[in-house]
Amino acid sequence: GWVKIITKYHNIRPKIIHYPHSPQSFYLKKKIVTKYKLYGDFLLVGREKDKSFFSNFINIKKIYSCGIPKYDLSWKRKILKNSKFDFDYKKIKKFNLVTFAYVSKFENFTNKTNELTKQLKDVMNIFKKIENTIVIFKVHPRKNSKKFLTILNKFDKRKWILSKTHLTKLSSISCSVLCHPNSAAGLDALSQNIPSIQLWPVKGVESGNDIQKKLGFIKPANNANMLKKLILLSIKKPNHKIWIDQRKCFRKEFPFLNKYINISKNIIINK
Repeated sequence: GWVKIITKYHNIRPKIIHYPHSPQSFYLKKKIVTKYKLYGDFLLVGREKDKSFFSNFINIKKIYSCGIPKYDLSWKRKILKNSKFDFDYKKIKKFNLVTFAYVSKFENFTNKTNELTKQLKDVMNIFKKIENTIVIFKVHPRKNSKKFLTILNKFDKRKWILSKTHLTKLSSISCSVLCHPNSAAGLDALSQNIPSIQLWPVKGVESGNDIQKKLGFIKPANNANMLKKLILLSIKKPNHKIWIDQRKCFRKEFPFLNKYINISKNIIINK
């Protein structure tokens, strides 16, 4: 609403650039009926193919694919150099570290408490069996019901830690990154050439119809046994064909990884 007001009432209107709220990929074959439009001058999207989806909201001639800013080389360097760990990394660096980009949805889906609890217990029981491994929980900042802590506290506290460190920074020290279906968190892992593993969906909470999976960005684990195998594979064989194929798919869909800032400046200034 405020964007529309600016475009209508400002005598000297600023140039307005839209950008999606998430680095997640978007794809849609058919036109959809939308309740609103984007009133800015340009929309910058991650992939060329994202244009078809966002053309439902803004004229496709105003849409430019530029890549993902936080995966731009200069941004990554700043994150890796300047952000600090909120735990003693030296103390745990000898272990195999796996980051779990965890979304605590207990308050959002109170009728699915048992299913969500079981999934988290299944994951922790896997790490319980894998020696010399620690899981780092990077909890979603807005979906962070404390219910999950009551479950974690039942497990050996030497096997897990909580962190608010930037996910890209955590990815850089991890053997792999776990994420939920329909999450863009696995892309942070791929930006650091780290294996990205997706958990099985909880029925009624998440959809198994995931574009990240279709594009080959993540390796789905359909059950606990498969998750264990994939975690072990990421530890023992970080350059296995599965993980190499992930990286290839990522680079294919985001060819501007090291050019985002220059491309976006050119669009904003010269267009």
